[in-house]
Amino acid sequence: WSNKNFNIINARSETLLVKNSFKNTLRCIVIADGYYEWKEDINYKKPFYFFKKTSFLFIAGIYNDTSGCCIVTKKSQTNISHIHHRQPLILDENNMRGWLDNTLDLKKEYNSDLYFHQVSIDVNNPQNNQEKNIKPIK
Repeated sequence: WSNKNFNIINARSETLLVKNSFKNTLRCIVIADGYYEWKEDINYKKPFYFFKKTSFLFIAGIYNDTSGCCIVTKKSQTNISHIHHRQPLILDENNMRGWLDNTLDLKKEYNSDLYFHQVSIDVNNPQNNQEKNIKPIK
């Protein structure tokens, strides 16, 4: 729906309200089954899949009509910070409306019941879009 894409795929919640690049954006909710994050290792990066067991992920996003969409991120919650220091800002039924109405306090800590497991490096190839990419490696 857009001819141009954001040059930025993630926007830090801590600077969202002060950066000029996000000044004329609108808020949205990105619905996903899960997301991937890579843990830095000595010789390579290990991919992990993050998800909720009981529902989709409702992720805070921003967009505009000409540039596309961007995911809002925050400092990782404690139980996943050993994998990566950032994570998407995941909303729940209690704070979705606040996000869309611009009344959600972005300085507050929002944690969610995320589960995760390591997955195959096959996920590193974007053409390899298969359900097995979310399965734990054995």
